[in-house]
Amino acid sequence: MFPLTANIEIVEDLYNYYCLTKDVQFVKDSLSTVEKGLAYVEKHIDKNGRLWSDVYYEDQVIKHGATAQAQAFAINSFRLMGNLERIVKKENLAEHYESLSEKMAKNYIKDVPNGYWDSQDERYIDWIEKSGKTHDHIHLLSNALSVSLKLNPEERDRKIISMIKENDIVFQKFPTFLAADIAVYTDSEIGTGGPYDLCAAGRYWCHDAKYRKYIGEKDLILHQLLAVSKQAEADEYKMGERYDMNYVYYNTGKDAEKNWHGAEYYYEYPNVFTDVLIHDYCGISGHKKADCAVIPCLSENAHIKMESYGIEYSNENNTFSLKNLKQKPLRVFIDLSKLFNNYKCDLKEQPEDGIYEIAAGETIVFNGQL
Repeated sequence: MFPLTANIEIVEDLYNYYCLTKDVQFVKDSLSTVEKGLAYVEKHIDKNGRLWSDVYYEDQVIKHGATAQAQAFAINSFRLMGNLERIVKKENLAEHYESLSEKMAKNYIKDVPNGYWDSQDERYIDWIEKSGKTHDHIHLLSNALSVSLKLNPEERDRKIISMIKENDIVFQKFPTFLAADIAVYTDSEIGTGGPYDLCAAGRYWCHDAKYRKYIGEKDLILHQLLAVSKQAEADEYKMGERYDMNYVYYNTGKDAEKNWHGAEYYYEYPNVFTDVLIHDYCGISGHKKADCAVIPCLSENAHIKMESYGIEYSNENNTFSLKNLKQKPLRVFIDLSKLFNNYKCDLKEQPEDGIYEIAAGETIVFNGQL
């Protein structure tokens, strides 16, 4: 269904693997295969920097042409590929991928028909056909990704953030719907399986959560986590594939009684719930230069212990403390900007790169101001 998706997204998988393991040899052994995959992607990029993702389905919506969301994912992966090539000292290829990513990013923000920006409605469209016909149902990710990937000038970011907030009554239906105006889909846009788009599928929630973290909407991330956990408990933790659109479709007959549509047992919510909880809300993840990163986006006081990363931290009022649980020193990248307006560590020396050297069993403390 997605001719280019795997080739694009495997780059992020490899990058995240390196950040967790620092396994340079595995990166060296894998890069040639990933390069071949990206070479195929490059064949679908025109001279102006537009990715023609052709037949990019989003469940049952057929997006034939150039899809903004697909191009945003590609921009991110080409950026990360530049990082991976530099790790193995292939500077020429790193520059190639970085240059291509920048070219695609510049194309993304151009006005339709050359780019994806609708200057009249002041938002990014969903997709555009080769004929020039545009499709737009107020798509969440085509807009949110442009902000979290830092594609826009500052003024445009403000417009998009405002537009998303205005439509959040729809976007936050359990917890992330993909578009705000689903009732205007035409038969030519919807496949034979019915209107299965704009759903609360976990695969889209993870990108929404990262956008919410980027703009600092930490209360909303907690709300999303609680909404999913509440539904999971009600379903005895057997979560169905969610295409809950009963407020427009499926609102008559037997289907109206269901709050999900699709596969009865589905993998997405357990995986994405864990991703959002650990990486976005608790803010613990791998890091390119450190043993791990701690960038919490907590909406309330918390005590977090992650033995797999070897760290334990507490956030209480204006104090944040982090302990190294391992029997060896740890290098931890720490960014508390989502918790405090400003903060300072009790160590005498403050690292400029945000990476703190923490001895085995040692605790460091930060004092912050809201």
